[in-house]
Amino acid sequence: RRAIDADAANLNAFQQLAFLYMSQKRLDEALKQFEKLASQQPKSTGAQTMAALILEAQGKQAEAAERYERIVQGDPRAAVASNNLAWQLASRGEQLDRALQLAQAAKAEMPDVPAVNDTLAYVYIKKQLGALAVPLLKQAIARQASDKQPEEASYFYHLGLAYVQTGDKAQARQNLERALKIRADFEGAEEARRLLSTLN
Repeated sequence: RRAIDADAANLNAFQQLAFLYMSQKRLDEALKQFEKLASQQPKSTGAQTMAALILEAQGKQAEAAERYERIVQGDPRAAVASNNLAWQLASRGEQLDRALQLAQAAKAEMPDVPAVNDTLAYVYIKKQLGALAVPLLKQAIARQASDKQPEEASYFYHLGLAYVQTGDKAQARQNLERALKIRADFEGAEEARRLLSTLN
């Protein structure tokens, strides 16, 4: 919480705190705490963003999206909210131009964060601009490796999707297979297997 107070763009701190509350099954309690904090400090994007993240973890996607939208309207440089709202829009295939604007804003604030590069790349993939997604995903994967973080299956999956769009079947196959090797049941695994069956 001190890290979030010091830097409201610290995506890792938000994720770690959310994981902690999830592991302790304290999401309702945490939501009340952060909503109270947000009402006491209306200009603090940290508390508001944490409340939105908790709503998302509870499966309340629409409520979380509304919170992210309010945060971004109040502070266009609120990178975590911009990133997460961009991801939600892209995942639903909605308002892709708006998603692109949000993802680019998050990238400007957090240029080296793997999850932010992945979000921007995913928006490009949704807009059928795979060639623009490839370097972003390579950057995300390289940064994870240099930080000695566990490999993220979804990054390789998205890279595979990007290569499908560019027509590079060999690279598409290699990255889709890598994603499934890292984790066989990641979100998108079924689509990855389907795509692999079409890459001869």
